[in-house]
Amino acid sequence: MNVSNKVLLICTVFNRPKELKETIHCIEEVVSNRTDSLCVIIDNNSKDKESLSLLKTIKNEKILIIQKKENHGKAMATNQFISEYLSETNCPRIVISLDPDVKFHIKSFNKLIYALDTIPKLGMLGMRYKNNEHNPERNIIFPAKKFRVNNNEFSISIPFLANVAGPLFGIQGYVLSHYLNFKLFPKSKNELNIKKGYIQRAGSDDAYLYDHLKKHKLIQGYLNGTEIEHLKSGPQEKHYIK
Repeated sequence: MNVSNKVLLICTVFNRPKELKETIHCIEEVVSNRTDSLCVIIDNNSKDKESLSLLKTIKNEKILIIQKKENHGKAMATNQFISEYLSETNCPRIVISLDPDVKFHIKSFNKLIYALDTIPKLGMLGMRYKNNEHNPERNIIFPAKKFRVNNNEFSISIPFLANVAGPLFGIQGYVLSHYLNFKLFPKSKNELNIKKGYIQRAGSDDAYLYDHLKKHKLIQGYLNGTEIEHLKSGPQEKHYIK
C-alpha cells in the first residue's frame, strides 16, 4: 500500500452497523473525490452479521480492508498496521484517525486537510462537532485562536484541561515520524489488559496522544468553519470485552 505523500484515513471497526453505514458513505465520498486520499478499514473481529455484510459491499480499490482475528482495541490495531505498512520511505502526508460512528461532509473534510497542509506545528486537529447529545467536545470555554499563514486565516478552538476528541482527528505525517516514531497511540492500557484476558473498549488512548504532543508545544484543537456529527456515544462506564 503506497501512501507516500498521501492522505491516509485509518478507521477501526467493531460492530455498530447503523453508524458504520454512514461512515462508510463519507469515506467513499472522500476517496472518490480526492486523488490523494486512501483508506484502510481495520475490522477488530466484528461479530455483527450486518456490519460484516457492509464491509463486503465495499469494492473501491482505494479502500483496503483488514480483518483481525482478535479484538485488541483501536490503539493497538492502528499501531500494528502502521508498524507493518508505514516507514520513512512510505509515510503519508496526513493521517486521519476516525471511528465508525461519525458523519461529515467532504467540504468540511477538505477544509481540515487544507489546514493540516498549511499550518505549521500542528498536533491533533479535529472538526467542530454538531452539538447533539453525542457531542464529545469538552471545555471549549475560551475564544478561538487565530492563525494567519500565507494570507490564509484559520480559527482553532482549543480545549482547556481536556484532549481533542477521538472520533476523528488528523495529524501531519511529520508528526507521526518525528514525534511519534510511527506509533500513533503512544500508550494503551490494553497492552496490559490483554495479559489479564480482556480489553477495555472505552480507554484513554486519545488523551495519551494529546498529552504526548502537548509536551512539544504543538497546536491542538478543533478547526472552526467545519462540522462533523458524532452519531453514538460510547459507554460511560468502563466496558470490558473478553
